[in-house]
Amino acid sequence: MKSIATIKVGSLKDPDPEKRGKVAVREIPVPEVGDEDVKIKVAYCSICGSDPHVIGGIFGWTPPYGLGHEVSGVIVELGKKAAENGRLKVGDRVAGNFLHFCGKCYYCQNGQQQFCENIPEGNAGMAEYTVWHESQVYKLPDEISLRKGCLLEPLSIAVRIADKINMKVGRRIAINGSGPIGLLALQVLKMYGATSLTVFEPIEERRNVALEFGADYVVDPIANDIAVKTAEITDGRGYDVVIDASGATKAVAALPKIAAKG
Repeated sequence: MKSIATIKVGSLKDPDPEKRGKVAVREIPVPEVGDEDVKIKVAYCSICGSDPHVIGGIFGWTPPYGLGHEVSGVIVELGKKAAENGRLKVGDRVAGNFLHFCGKCYYCQNGQQQFCENIPEGNAGMAEYTVWHESQVYKLPDEISLRKGCLLEPLSIAVRIADKINMKVGRRIAINGSGPIGLLALQVLKMYGATSLTVFEPIEERRNVALEFGADYVVDPIANDIAVKTAEITDGRGYDVVIDASGATKAVAALPKIAAKG
């Protein structure tokens, strides 16, 4: 099958073209379907901010290897055990979690699956087909299109944020950065009843999208002192929760100054 794959690792910003990571469309073997596996014909695979890091060789894999993990598609084959339980069937429209946790190591047993010691190298999502364990696969509701369905994995990050902060109605919330994750978090927390919902974002176009998606305030952190703006918005109290969705170390340093007591 054809897959978009990393064929050379290296910094994408290196001025020397010979030292940059490179991608290409490559023929790779179709993954075998085990007893508990699900074979998916990929419909959509969105591009994640981590994909450039993968091209840069952050995981130490030997190229060529496939790219992409935010997937939606249609089931075309089920392993014997996956078919027996009746939860999924051929023809189902699905999305899911690209990671298969072992469920047996210390961290999985401790409810910290993100630190699983036995996560296998994932199958490519930017390919004609991908094969996942049935535990990774979720059937999409009829009203959710396959195009929207590929956002299930990044959306789960926003839902996890709401879980981690023990969200309560009326909490004052600030989100630093309005890229895809910041905008998804904005929408989820708006539904949870956030107030003084503020997005700090230097790019005007993204600030405008944040307003469209429900932000009460947007602030350019380069043109403004965020501590002064926070005092104006929150009557000097600060935000009950401050979320960084920018990944910018320079931006993070200022965030404790706008957090409320506690």
